[in-house]
Amino acid sequence: MSGQGHIGSPFVRSLRGLSFFAGVAAAFIFMPKLYERTAPSVWRYTLEHYQGMDTQLVLLGLKVVLALAVYFTVSAVINAALSAYGLHLAVRRLKPCGQAGRLNFAPPATPQNATSGM
Repeated sequence: MSGQGHIGSPFVRSLRGLSFFAGVAAAFIFMPKLYERTAPSVWRYTLEHYQGMDTQLVLLGLKVVLALAVYFTVSAVINAALSAYGLHLAVRRLKPCGQAGRLNFAPPATPQNATSGM
């Protein structure tokens, strides 16, 4: 039962952890700046179109939406970038030493295969 709760390879778990903490840090840093720029517009729009609604509740919802948007955007970008880098390293590892351009998965030509094509 020691393996339950830890799904994925150590690389995937560390990738999730890194993206989680980077997303939280980015939301903590950038959310107030985004809120500062968008809150007046949202407040005005709420007053114009929903006169009876509590604007403080709407602004709290805006804070939650902005924090989640920043968190998930940063997490997705970090996951995509590091996954692409891991794939790049894996493909690079598959390349033969003398090949600079493309992968060659075809079996090497043997004398039987070389003469049968003629």
